Amino acid sequence: LIEEVNKIEPNKLYKSSIEVSYYEIYNEKIHDLLSNTTEIPCRVREHKEQGAYVEGLTRVVVNSYDDVALIIKKGDKHRAVAETLLNSTSSRSHAVFTIHLNQTLPDPFNDINNNSSNNS
Repeated sequence: LIEEVNKIEPNKLYKSSIEVSYYEIYNEKIHDLLSNTTEIPCRVREHKEQGAYVEGLTRVVVNSYDDVALIIKKGDKHRAVAETLLNSTSSRSHAVFTIHLNQTLPDPFNDINNNSSNNS
């Protein structure tokens, strides 16, 4: 996905970026695994057009697979784990890793203003 977005970017028809988020559901509470304050549970909200979402969830821009791997590693350190008889590092939660592809058309009015102010 990242490679495909990078191929599209040079033709400048629109701007694109990839962001990721990572959270867990543990004991019926949602915790942002990329936040510095993972102890505070997040709230689920509902947008009338876009549906359910996790409020205040951290999103991180990624530019390569290595970025994604580092984000997952960071989030995994915050996951709730506890020993079971069969597995000493068993996860006690469900994790959701989401990839957000953002694409926006350039604003021609804004581009005109930026170009004219740069030429002054």
